[in-house]
Amino acid sequence: MNKQYKIGTYTFNVCVHLNYRTERRLGGTTEHLIIINDMGVSNYYKKVLIKEGLQAAISELVKEAEEFVTMKTSGVLSEDELTLKNLGFE
Repeated sequence: MNKQYKIGTYTFNVCVHLNYRTERRLGGTTEHLIIINDMGVSNYYKKVLIKEGLQAAISELVKEAEEFVTMKTSGVLSEDELTLKNLGFE
C-alpha cells in the first residue's frame, strides 16, 4: 500500500508491506515493512521493520521526513556535511 505526503516542495512516498515476514508456527510473530523515500532529487530513503505499532511507526517516519525538509530548507548543515566542509570538500 502506498501513500504520498507533500511536505513543502518535497514529495515523499510511504510504502507499507503488511505481513512482510511471518513465523509459520502457532503463536508466531508477524512483521510489517515500512519504506519512506523522497520522490524528487534528494536521496532520502528509510526502511523500518516493525512487529507492532504500525500507526505510530508511520507517524514517526513522516515526522522525521518533516525534520529533514526543515533542515534542508533552512540551510543548516548536518554533522557529516560540516565534517566534509572542514576537510575541504565542496
